[in-house]
Amino acid sequence: METSQGAINIKHLIESQIVAGESKVQIAEIDVDPSRIEEFRNLVWTVGEISTQTEPGVLLLFGASSKENPARFVVVEVYKDQKAYQSE
Repeated sequence: METSQGAINIKHLIESQIVAGESKVQIAEIDVDPSRIEEFRNLVWTVGEISTQTEPGVLLLFGASSKENPARFVVVEVYKDQKAYQSE
């Protein structure tokens, strides 16, 4: 899936199930406008913090970029199960 929205471009969206349980994992590879990297980093941190504290089914939400390409982020979301994912 490739979708452009303002400063970000979602290159890949990968959904998978953790084999050992019912957890739902979603991984997105996102290209961010180089002039807005810090803004995006803060946004992901804030959303991750709020989601894990206020949404019972959200186990983890974080983003990271590489030294080689600081404008390319990988955002990982882990949900307790499919139901928690769908109620997002």
